[in-house]
Amino acid sequence: MTDELTVSVDGHLEPVTAPALQALDILWLTVRELPMDSLQMWAMKRLFGSRSASELEHRMNGDEIIDVTVSLNDGSLVIARVSCGDGLTCRQRVAARYRPERVERPAGRPDQWVVLDLVTGYPATDWLSSESAAHEWIRRKVQNANYQTGPARRTAE
Repeated sequence: MTDELTVSVDGHLEPVTAPALQALDILWLTVRELPMDSLQMWAMKRLFGSRSASELEHRMNGDEIIDVTVSLNDGSLVIARVSCGDGLTCRQRVAARYRPERVERPAGRPDQWVVLDLVTGYPATDWLSSESAAHEWIRRKVQNANYQTGPARRTAE
């Protein structure tokens, strides 16, 4: 794991994005202060505080996000989340990539629409008849995002 990770802990750490080992250090500094039993503390240290990302990488098994449930001594639960890169899901990333754009036509011809690919800077579609058609194209792309890339989320306890 050499890329950036985004880490957070419900109610204890807002999402922070940093290089992998630095992000795990930040996460470990937060998690180790939580009131938990010694067995769970050992497991959390092994996962987040070992100065290595190998255990976490093994548990993530290629997924973009992993949630680890931490049981506190008072019986409540918090979720420690680790996500690759910017922390966006595949669907959110696809949705952010496209934007409907109106294309003005010569006088007397109706305006048409295309979907602009913000990554390439080029249209991703042919001419579309309306803005709603462009939004529908994006909606279908977002809906199919996880089918093309496989599961994007895994929960470990």
